[in-house]
Amino acid sequence: YRDDMYMDSNNTELLHQGGYGLVSARLAFMTTDEHWELALSGTNLSDKRYLGNGIAALDSFGTAEGYFGPPREWGLSLQYRY
Repeated sequence: YRDDMYMDSNNTELLHQGGYGLVSARLAFMTTDEHWELALSGTNLSDKRYLGNGIAALDSFGTAEGYFGPPREWGLSLQYRY
């Protein structure tokens, strides 16, 4: 969970992000001899859209830019340990 915050020191309202929570998980299966591992993982599983960063130049250029955090991502891995 992350509480609400502003992305710049001037507290520009365009760059305000309300509080939000992200859910990530990893599920893994390992063989009894511990040589093989199969894992499924994911981040931002609820696909929350949130402002991750931003910059404002309203006084000089009249612009503000916001950058969103990554969307839902998942991965599958297979690992062998020798």
